[in-house]
Amino acid sequence: MVISEVAPNGVAIDLTPIEYRLLTELVNHIGTPVPPTDLLERVWGPNYETENLIK
Repeated sequence: MVISEVAPNGVAIDLTPIEYRLLTELVNHIGTPVPPTDLLERVWGPNYETENLIK
């Protein structure tokens, strides 16, 4: 399922909902480390309790 697309250098790339949320979180924190636990909660939601998704 594609939710959105990004177009770096004018080339469209389709993203899944998880990919889009992950990209958004990382872009919103450029230059700042984002703890894996924050990414898990913001991207995958509070039901995921393993950092293996991030690694």
